[in-house]
Amino acid sequence: MVWGSIRANLKTACITVQNSLTARRYINEVLAAQLIPFLHEHPGFVFMHVNAPAHGAIITRDFLCHNNVQLISSWPANSPDLNLVEHLWDYMDSALRHQERQFTNPQELAMELIRIWGEIPQ
Repeated sequence: MVWGSIRANLKTACITVQNSLTARRYINEVLAAQLIPFLHEHPGFVFMHVNAPAHGAIITRDFLCHNNVQLISSWPANSPDLNLVEHLWDYMDSALRHQERQFTNPQELAMELIRIWGEIPQ
């Protein structure tokens, strides 16, 4: 899984999570490690995520509530065109597909995705 978050003039770091993403891993490796520190540095950020099982789990919702994370809660179920970060994922996918090299392992791919994300201007 690849995770990053954006707003008008900021973006978080891009991180990758290897193997299956459970709600516990989402909380520990993404939300607690990346999102919460980012929100403390940049107050007023409204967070949204899609309806992946780890995102909608009760322990995830409890974690976000406990940490006072403001969520967009009335998001249309199937509207990727309205989710701005989807355009960045599309850009990253296109950048990968235009390369002539093949990645030999997930770590190489992860490093390349992080590199591409880092080159996207604010």
